[in-house]
Amino acid sequence: MKRSGTTAGFTLIELTLVLFVLALVAHLGMRELSGVRARKLRDAADRQLESLAAAVYDDSDGVPRGFLSDMGRLPFASRSVAGDPLDLRELWEKPAGVGELRARPATVANLAPGAPSAIADPTLFVPCGWGGPYLRLPQSASRLRDPWGNPFENPDTAGLARLLDASGDAISATNVPVAAIRHFGADAARDADRAPAGFEQADALRAFPTNAAGVLATFEAGTVSRIVWYAPLGDKITGGEVPVDAGRSQALLADLPPGVRFLKAVRTDGSSRVLQVSLRPGRDAAVEF
Repeated sequence: MKRSGTTAGFTLIELTLVLFVLALVAHLGMRELSGVRARKLRDAADRQLESLAAAVYDDSDGVPRGFLSDMGRLPFASRSVAGDPLDLRELWEKPAGVGELRARPATVANLAPGAPSAIADPTLFVPCGWGGPYLRLPQSASRLRDPWGNPFENPDTAGLARLLDASGDAISATNVPVAAIRHFGADAARDADRAPAGFEQADALRAFPTNAAGVLATFEAGTVSRIVWYAPLGDKITGGEVPVDAGRSQALLADLPPGVRFLKAVRTDGSSRVLQVSLRPGRDAAVEF
C-alpha cells in the first residue's frame, strides 16, 4: 500500500510577516512605556515646583506658613562658596547671621532697620527668624536637581536661567529676592529654542506669592488714635503705624507682607488691644477692635 501525506510548515513570506508583526508590537510597547516614563518625570517635575512654592509660602489649610511667612520676605538667590552657581539655599540651609524662628519682644533692639522706634513695645512678642528647613535635599545631595538630573541653579549646566525676579528677569547676583523658578523639561532647552514637541518636554514656571495684603480695621468712632502693625523681617521685627483722625471709625493698612501678622489698636485713653490676623497674598482682610 502506498501512503501519502503533506508536511505542514511556514513559507518565507509567512515568517517574514510574523516577524514584522512581532517587531511592530514590540516597538509600540516600547514607545508606550517611554511615553509613560516621560509623563511620570514631567509630573514629578511639576510636583517639585509645587513643593518649592509651598516651601516659600503655603496657606492651603488656611494658616500661612513657609519661608515668606516666617522671614517676612522672599528667599534670596545665594551661594555657599564664592564662584558657585546661585541657588535657593535659604530654603534648606539657615542664612548666615539670621537666628532661629522664635517669639521676640518688639523692643527697639529687635526692630529692623527702617522700622520706626515709636512702634516699640516690649510686651508684644512677634515670631520671626528662620524656621527651616523648608525643603530637604536628598541624602548626600548638595544641589537641587529636577527629575532629569538638571540642577535648579542659575545658570545651570546648560546656561539657562531658572531663578527669576519679580519682573521675570534672570537673577545673576546674590541677595536678590527670587520670585519664580522654572524647569526646562526633558530636553533641558527653552521652548523657543526648539521645534514644538510633546507636553512632557515643555517648560514650566512657578511663581512665588509676592503680592502684599491690606487690612481694614473697624472700631467704635473716636476711640482709637492709631493702628500699629508688626511683621518679621529676617530675625528682626518691622512694622508701621497709621494715625486715625478724630471721630473716624475705620483705618486702612495697605501693603502689609502676607503671613500671620499682629495689629495693635492704641486707644485715645492710652490703653491698647492686639489682634492676630492671617494675611494672604493679594487678598485684603477685615478686623474689628
